[in-house]
Amino acid sequence: MDCIPVQFVGEGTMMRTDTKVGLRRSGWVGASVGLYKGGREGGEGGCWEGMQLVSFSQTVVYVPSDVISEDGGYRDYIALNIPVGGGFGWGSVGEALALHFLSRGRKIVLTNAVHGGVLRESTRKVLKGTLEANEGRLKGVEEMTVFHAVGKDMIETTGVWGRVNVGILFSETVKWEREEMEELRKFDVLLAGSEWNKRVLEQAGRGMGVELKVDVFRQGIDKGMWGVGRKHRNGEIVEEGKEFVVFSGGKLEPRKGQDILIAALRIFQAQHSDVRLVFAWQNYWPETMSGIDESGLVEGIPEWDDITGALRIVEWLGKNGIDEDRATDLGRPSQSELAAVLETLVDVAVFTNRCEGGTNLVAMESIGSGVCTILSGNTGHMDVVERVCLGLGGAGCLVLEEQTEKGDGWWESNVEEVVRRLEEVYGDREGRMRVGRRGRERVWDWGEEIDKVLGMLEGMEGGRECERAEGSCSV
Repeated sequence: MDCIPVQFVGEGTMMRTDTKVGLRRSGWVGASVGLYKGGREGGEGGCWEGMQLVSFSQTVVYVPSDVISEDGGYRDYIALNIPVGGGFGWGSVGEALALHFLSRGRKIVLTNAVHGGVLRESTRKVLKGTLEANEGRLKGVEEMTVFHAVGKDMIETTGVWGRVNVGILFSETVKWEREEMEELRKFDVLLAGSEWNKRVLEQAGRGMGVELKVDVFRQGIDKGMWGVGRKHRNGEIVEEGKEFVVFSGGKLEPRKGQDILIAALRIFQAQHSDVRLVFAWQNYWPETMSGIDESGLVEGIPEWDDITGALRIVEWLGKNGIDEDRATDLGRPSQSELAAVLETLVDVAVFTNRCEGGTNLVAMESIGSGVCTILSGNTGHMDVVERVCLGLGGAGCLVLEEQTEKGDGWWESNVEEVVRRLEEVYGDREGRMRVGRRGRERVWDWGEEIDKVLGMLEGMEGGRECERAEGSCSV
């Protein structure tokens, strides 16, 4: 076992442990990841002496064997060049695609990481059977339909390229370079995460004389998981002294706009002694927090706790005027853990995001859990606003309408409007219940969007071939 130093931006050195797993059969294997800093050269086995452990995590991954299948028939397969599981955005997309394709009788191959440690046991069993049955089929990937995770900083497809190539893209910027447009043109079709994202890509392409084929693929939720155990806490008789719980989710960074919510809660908590903030803001990529204090609404960024391997967000909130005794950090909850919190504890969820390339999965999970949800009216959120918030028969979610354009496609919500919205729902328990019920009825399931994608594929898989070197396609 060797410790291999990997240089990254910032102070310290990250050490990656590489372990060769010798398996006669494929299966789920425990994996440990450690982040270290400091130390000096000269340790044994490639490690540095005096290293200090910064964080440590464990997960379960699927390790395939080296057996190669030789029976062909690759054109019937869909390869997912997308992470599966893991409790983050791309992992949720990959998991939903894998399960739904299988439920519709399609054969799949997974070319990316499968994070089994946070998957439900039923999901892990389904994928395990699929992985074991399709060992080695990556050999024929050039004949398959391949779905790729694509972003402005991840256009490359890691060498996996199929007969038909579908790029799924969530982008939070309006600035694109011509070289990037040329790379995107190699995909047979791009599936943007929202109508806003689609318009941005099409406009950028036209401005450079690059024609892209773009459609919309909106994130959904598993309606069999979210809200099924909703206790309708808002409908219970509220005991004197019971807290009013505000939820917010999404990794802490300027784009998610937590600084706007903090500024609003400073005012709101000062007016109501029973208001508690419950949040899931822990960030796997702490460097993305840089700049969250540039708005002037908060000061500094949270410090990293070497012992817990997490950001000290509650302490940081205290320095920014939020009562630490009325702030609860959920850490990095699994989907089932988050569902339990939303179903039994939360009164209102607030998302003051400055930009979303997609529809914001955590916001949709809140809506799907029957929670009254407040959304910033911009970018990818607008797909949810138009379908859920503004539906006939009354609102299924509430909109922050006062938006100021900040450039590069980002928008700023008004702090005073956030406070007003919170005041509205604070004093209207029955109203919160109505909004929550309507929202859960209107939010859509993953299957609805994925079935549209399957319908699109039927017209593309009939023999379209592309000459990739020139980036042009012919039917």
